[in-house]
Amino acid sequence: MDLGAWLSRQDASKQFGVHYNTIRNWERAGLVRVTEGEHGEKMVNRQDMQNQLSRRPQRIEPPSVERLAFVVTDLAGRVAELEQRLTRAGAALSG
Repeated sequence: MDLGAWLSRQDASKQFGVHYNTIRNWERAGLVRVTEGEHGEKMVNRQDMQNQLSRRPQRIEPPSVERLAFVVTDLAGRVAELEQRLTRAGAALSG
């Protein structure tokens, strides 16, 4: 067995930044191959790990506080404008 092709679950978790339980779930689903190491520990295939990670969606960075503040301010202005329109329409109907 080529030891460079296999990693312990713990090493794979650290190297690839994937939670240990995620690796176990992939094993159960047959998405990564598993073998037994010299001391009985589970070893996962490095290439299978890389393949799984290439299929995962990339993380999307959250918007900045400044961008959120702009959106909130813009929406507040639009809400105020709609409230004024409703007030005028209500007054026109009752007038």
